[in-house]
This record gives sequence, C-alpha cells and structure tokens, in this order.
Amino acid sequence: MKHKKLNKPAPNLITKYLPDASILAQVWLDCLRWSIGEPEILAEFRADTGCDFTSRLTPIDQMIDEATER
Repeated sequence: MKHKKLNKPAPNLITKYLPDASILAQVWLDCLRWSIGEPEILAEFRADTGCDFTSRLTPIDQMIDEATER
C-alpha cells in the first residue's frame, strides 16, 4: 500500500497543550499516559468524543499488568 504524501505536516494535537515548564510537561504526559490505561476514563473519553482509540501495550507491559492484577 502506498502512502499519500501530505502537502503540509499534520498538526501536532498533543504538544500544543503541554505546559511551558518542563517539569509540568512531564507530569502532564505521565497523567495522560496513565489515563489511557484506565478503563473508566477511556470509556468516558470514547462516549464524549466518539473516538474508538485503543492503546496497545507492549508484551512486557502486558506481562506486568497480568502479574500485578489483584
């Protein structure tokens, strides 16, 4: 499958919301990363936006999640 080359770069929809202070930007990104793994938050996001985003865990992340489930 050939990919279509865009005339201009796609907008960066995430970094425009990053705080200016680097420590706050890291906290913001960590919170975002955590939230996409929470089923309730992801369900509300899908209901609000209609987006069917599904995060993909690496095999090691999946093994850690399975090993630490209570």
